[in-house]
Amino acid sequence: MCLPMTRSKGMQSDVTADFSEPSAQLLPRTESLRPGLRRLVYLCTALMLAAAGADLLHVVFGLAPSWESALSGPVVGISDALGAVLVIGSAAKASRARRIWWLLAAGIGSYAIGGVLWNCWLEFLPDPSTPSIADVFWLSMYPLVGAALVICVRSHSRNQESQRVLMDGLVATSGAVALCAAFIAPPLIHAAQRDHGALVTDLMYPVGDMILGVLAVALLSVRGWRLDRTWMLLVVVFPIWLLGDSTWALQISGNASTGSSAVTLCYLTAFALLAAAAWQPRISAPALPDTAPAAGPAADSSGHPTVAVPALLGLIPPVILLYDHFSQISLTALVLTWLALLAAILRVAVAMRDTMVLRDAHRAAHTDELTGLPNRRMFLMQLHQRLALAQHGQGSLTALMLDLDNFKQLNDTLGHDAGDELLRLTGPRLVRAVGPGSLVARLGGDEFAILLEPDCDRAGAGAMAQLVLDSFNEPLQVHGLALRLTASAGIATYPGDADGPDTLLKCADIAMYEAKRSRHGWEYYAADRDVNTRERLEMTGELADALDGEEIEVAFQAIADTDTRLVRSAEALVRWRRPDGTLRPPSEFLEAAELAGLSRQLTRRVVKLALDNLCEWRAAGYVMSVAVNTTVADLLDEAFPDEIEVALKSRGLGGDALKIEVTESTIMANPARVGAVLDRLRRLGVRIGLDDFGTGYSSLTHLRELSVDRLKIDRSFVTNMCSEPTDAAIVYATIELAHRLNLGVIAEGVEDEATWKALLDLGCDGIQGYWLNKPMEPAAFRELLATHAGSAPVAAAPTGAPQPSYLAESQSLPMPASTASGGSIA
Repeated sequence: MCLPMTRSKGMQSDVTADFSEPSAQLLPRTESLRPGLRRLVYLCTALMLAAAGADLLHVVFGLAPSWESALSGPVVGISDALGAVLVIGSAAKASRARRIWWLLAAGIGSYAIGGVLWNCWLEFLPDPSTPSIADVFWLSMYPLVGAALVICVRSHSRNQESQRVLMDGLVATSGAVALCAAFIAPPLIHAAQRDHGALVTDLMYPVGDMILGVLAVALLSVRGWRLDRTWMLLVVVFPIWLLGDSTWALQISGNASTGSSAVTLCYLTAFALLAAAAWQPRISAPALPDTAPAAGPAADSSGHPTVAVPALLGLIPPVILLYDHFSQISLTALVLTWLALLAAILRVAVAMRDTMVLRDAHRAAHTDELTGLPNRRMFLMQLHQRLALAQHGQGSLTALMLDLDNFKQLNDTLGHDAGDELLRLTGPRLVRAVGPGSLVARLGGDEFAILLEPDCDRAGAGAMAQLVLDSFNEPLQVHGLALRLTASAGIATYPGDADGPDTLLKCADIAMYEAKRSRHGWEYYAADRDVNTRERLEMTGELADALDGEEIEVAFQAIADTDTRLVRSAEALVRWRRPDGTLRPPSEFLEAAELAGLSRQLTRRVVKLALDNLCEWRAAGYVMSVAVNTTVADLLDEAFPDEIEVALKSRGLGGDALKIEVTESTIMANPARVGAVLDRLRRLGVRIGLDDFGTGYSSLTHLRELSVDRLKIDRSFVTNMCSEPTDAAIVYATIELAHRLNLGVIAEGVEDEATWKALLDLGCDGIQGYWLNKPMEPAAFRELLATHAGSAPVAAAPTGAPQPSYLAESQSLPMPASTASGGSIA
């Protein structure tokens, strides 16, 4: 009598329909029927409920004594038939698990046939035989319905649930057997005047009810003890049916010819509830044969149902023992009761074990294994909870994101074991620094997050960030080494910076990366520094399309010999031409390209355009070279030298045609790997220039360890060197250092003749800047070359003019200062 609780296709509206009739609300699945069939179902259900109500009035108030013979006879048979029709109709509507549904319908139908035979015929015979043909149909229900329940249990149970299901079945079975031995079997056995066939038959009904109850308990266990409307009705049906069969057997053992009206009420009520259960919505997916298996013990996140239901089942033996204290039961029943009690204790032990496993799994799911701190999942849960409290109380919440500086280099140098030990030591140090009122979590890698105490003000957040960074001043002892770490932190607040948990973490992360860039230790979030805006995302998509098309262009700026102002080379500068014809400078899109992973494609495009133009210049007789800037992604890619080699050879160019410019920050990404890539490029003959020299860090170390050919002094020192003695001193020191190391020196940002003369006096090798020319489109730059070359051969460098190794070319072009403004672009 257990109905599989699945939601069949085409019936999903059963759950969400807005039922207009009260009957539809009681029997939701009837909404899928045609109006005539729906009314028939309503009529059958109403007749069954009316019969049960009439019998209830008769039993409770003694109304209409003449009703008893009719109620205990034809009315019960007709009610059984109506219930069977409703269950069979429900089975016919099942779209899946049809075998289970038809087994259930066959069992209920068989029981109904027995009811009709007995209540409408056999009961009125002068001396009906016991057992009778009605008993055959009644008892046939138990194997049919039992088979359906067994299929349900087997289709849903999994290996990890088998022990739990077995224990639940053992507890229910032992309790049922103890109840039968204590209260039902004795009066039947003592009815000596009855033959053995009748005795066994009468015992089979309550025993069969208990067996079905055990199977139902097993299925409920698989479901994780979840009850929906159907199961709540069935939970009532089983005890009522068992009560009716047990009372019937006891009354028959007392020489009664038939059961009382109370027994009849049990059957009428049970069948009415069963019919109603068949037309309830099938919504509890984990329990149904139509759907996926139940989630098992882990699905009971709290563990309470896993303990509570077995505990309730375990109350049966103590109740029997309490009864035995006042009215002694048989020795057999007493032994069975103690066995049932032992089974209940074992089941509770299994439930407690499941609860402990769930607790450990819950802890493991929310704890970082390496540091013992809360992990990302736990941090996000706490963040949502605290943010909800802050929203409710109009308070504020501050998040701090922290990332260890240069951790990857330490990890690569010392090994992953040392890196893990550093993280293990970092966790407790952060907890001690922030105190008990704040939550510290490891989000992954070397990234940590801290939720500060509620309503922490801006100054307090900054003080806490500095306290956290100061905690790294004490060295960490790892593998016998005393390592001193540094970190960068970003601070964001709700509701000042963000309106939700996701944006709060995003803002704190942006502030943390800003702290890394500024090397200030920690930074507050500032919206004007947020590069991850919607406009930036839109730009990223447009840039990807531009790379696939022809919108990425290059402009060229001359690089000349300081002594002769002969153009030796040109730097290729990327530009993005928009559909409206305007050009975007690299400062507007390079960072977006790096964040979107497009910098490699961008470099390939610039190299292609630069070399194609160089081939045209050389074909016209201008022996030049071209310089191209690179990114971190380029120099970390071991395939980059191979790409450059293919690009040069496909155009018939040697390595001296190309110069690669790198920055100090690029090198710091991974000095060893970048150095290996640069070495391979130099073996191709490509010259390497260190760009923006003086603005980075650890520059002297790089000069010693990296094979570079020239330095480019950053424009921030060159532009004002004539008016700022400090800048002039830096430029002079850089030139002297480079020459001592046999490196060429180029000064960027030369914008007037005075600066050029000052650099000439200091012995600078090359110059680049607006005094020579602003960045020019390829066509304008080609015209510039042609204008100054005229029809005469290209001028050679004056005899005796210095020829640094990095500038050695066979021909060059003189570039007078008057060309500074001609044909330039921004």
